[in-house]
Amino acid sequence: MIIERREDFRDRLSVELNERQEEIQDKLFKEERSKAKLKSVPLKLWSSVKVPANVTELEALTYVPGLVGGVTEWIVRSARRPNRVMALGVATVVVGTVIGRYVRGPTESATHLYLIILAPSGYGKDWPYQAGERLLLRRASPS
Repeated sequence: MIIERREDFRDRLSVELNERQEEIQDKLFKEERSKAKLKSVPLKLWSSVKVPANVTELEALTYVPGLVGGVTEWIVRSARRPNRVMALGVATVVVGTVIGRYVRGPTESATHLYLIILAPSGYGKDWPYQAGERLLLRRASPS
C-alpha cells in the first residue's frame, strides 16, 4: 500500500513539474515573441547562389544563400586577408546566436555553436572575430 502511494505521489509530482515548466516557458517565449515582430522572410533557393568558376572545392562550399551568405560576403569583402572558410564559420555562429532565443533543439534545449579558428600567426584570424563582435554588439542608431 505504501509503495503504491509513493508511485502515485511521484506521478503527480512529475505532472505538476511538467505543467509548471510549460507555464514558465510559455511566459518567457510569449514575452520574447511579443517584443519581436516576426515577419515572413522570403527564402532564397540554392539555385540562386552563384559560385565563381575559379574557386577551389572547399571555397565553393562557402557560397550559401540567405543571411549567413550575406554575412559571409560582408566579412570577406571587408577583410585585409579574406578567408571564406573563417568568414562562413563566424557568420554561422552570429546568425545562430541571434536566432538562438527562438529555436530549440529536439530536447527543448538551446542551440549552442562553438567556433575554433586555427591558423598561423598573421593569417587574418582577428578580423572575422572582430566582424562577428561588431554585428552582435551593433545597436541601432537613433534617427
